[in-house]
Amino acid sequence: MFILLALAGCSEATAPGDITEAERGVGHTAPDQACEIIDTSVIIDTPADLQAFAGTECLAIHGSLVVRNTTDVQDLSELSGLRFVRDGVAIGENTGLQSLDGLQNLIFVGQTFVVEGNDALESINVPSLSYVTRNFHIFDNPSLTQLDASSLQSVGAEFILATSPLQEVTFASLAYVGDAFIIQHMEELTAARFPALKRLMGFALIEVNNQLEMFGAPNLASVESTLEFRLNDSLTTLMLGSLDFIGGPLQFIGNESLSTCTIQGLVDSVGIFDIGAQPFATRNGPQECELDFGETSECRIVEGDVFVDEQADLAEFAGAECLSIRGGLFVRESSDITDLSALSGLRFVSEWVSVAQNSSLTSLDALSNLRFIGFGLVVEENPVLASANLPELEVIGTVLHVFDQPTLTGLGLGNVEAIGDQTVLGGVDDLLTADLSSVEWLGAQINVENNDSLRELSLDSLVHSVGSVRVRYNQELQSLAAPQLVQIGQSLRIQRNLALESISMPELEFVARDVFIDYNPLIANCDVYALVGQIDFYDIGGVVRVFSLTPDACSNFMEGQAGPIGQLPDFDDFDSE
Repeated sequence: MFILLALAGCSEATAPGDITEAERGVGHTAPDQACEIIDTSVIIDTPADLQAFAGTECLAIHGSLVVRNTTDVQDLSELSGLRFVRDGVAIGENTGLQSLDGLQNLIFVGQTFVVEGNDALESINVPSLSYVTRNFHIFDNPSLTQLDASSLQSVGAEFILATSPLQEVTFASLAYVGDAFIIQHMEELTAARFPALKRLMGFALIEVNNQLEMFGAPNLASVESTLEFRLNDSLTTLMLGSLDFIGGPLQFIGNESLSTCTIQGLVDSVGIFDIGAQPFATRNGPQECELDFGETSECRIVEGDVFVDEQADLAEFAGAECLSIRGGLFVRESSDITDLSALSGLRFVSEWVSVAQNSSLTSLDALSNLRFIGFGLVVEENPVLASANLPELEVIGTVLHVFDQPTLTGLGLGNVEAIGDQTVLGGVDDLLTADLSSVEWLGAQINVENNDSLRELSLDSLVHSVGSVRVRYNQELQSLAAPQLVQIGQSLRIQRNLALESISMPELEFVARDVFIDYNPLIANCDVYALVGQIDFYDIGGVVRVFSLTPDACSNFMEGQAGPIGQLPDFDDFDSE
């Protein structure tokens, strides 16, 4: 049986700036759902454009929402039913817009949420907004005094607050930011609070906020690149008590009220060996403590990349109980390296860890104390590698690539909470277990493909996948579970897993693009339909495609549901990507 539900006319991203007048959407109501779906982008130029949505209790836009260059739109109250925007929200250069009232029920934005250049805008109240797959930008709104984004949990790329007269900001739920984190030129801002923030997967810049007295992120554990405080004249208090790792430099420049004791205290708390470059401080406030950023005997710091091409290259690290590399670690093209025991003290690498084409290497388990990788972890083409267990590793700043490993049976990354970019697990023919049980946030797509022996994939803690989830061509895979997964920022594709019997994603609410679950011959139609059916029709921004070789009691029901909103294509129309 083959089901095609056409939820949107276009499955590719559409930038708000590219929208034309011809793209104004016309809506339809999904079967058995009291929600109107707009199949293309919505452009608001006049109040009359808003009237089309007055009284709509539930609304989903499977395109972008653009409010631009208006003179007489004062608020967006007619959009009070809006909950899902597949692409971006762009609100800019509106001279009469005073508030965003009407967006209080918006939950999901599949690309960028940007509000800029609105001279009269006084308040932004989006208290339900929880997921922004790309950028969150609020800047150059000279009248803005109120901002409520209290439910926002994940921003997939940039977070920017700039040039607005807000006096205080609190983002009570924000836990992950996938790229740059910037607060700048907020001339009246006195306090910035981020009590739930855990990981910043890019750099952080807090600069030229003349009245800023306090920056608080008490649960922030890592910044993957530079952390910089610059020209904040009134800054006295930093609440960063959980910060363990900074992948780049830590810099304090021209903060006239910030005590050198506060600066030294932060450096000591993080640990000089867990900072990816030498800290730097100049022209700051009261010189109450002498700054000392020198190395300690507690841990050896290696400046620059480490290249290991043969066993002899490891000798200089033997016996080091604590080792930090400010650069990358490259173990490659060796013939005599069998293990990496000389690196057992390694805890921090600010850039890449790459292990590739080592003909005798059997294990990575000696890296059991490694806790932080600032860029990516790549393991490929090591023909006899059998084990890769890194039980202390907490965060991978960019990619995780493990592929073409014919003898690898175990991958242990059970402590990793966040992976900043693409995750690829492919061509690992003997892999029996892949422990990614603590991963909460994925910054791009995850591909688990062509692993011939993998029987179970459990993503027990995963809540946010900014990119697609693709599980395909794993011929022995029997179960797939992501019990806490709520949102997928691109597509869900579970395809051609010949032994797959169980898929569990009970909390999944939003998929920005397509849902393809096909050619998994052992899974029941009823189970697949239950998975797709738990997601509200309007909260899937693309196409739903279900194909099963074995009809069951749900087959006729699914076929009946497809009629009003799609058509059953010929078998020849199936693409097998």
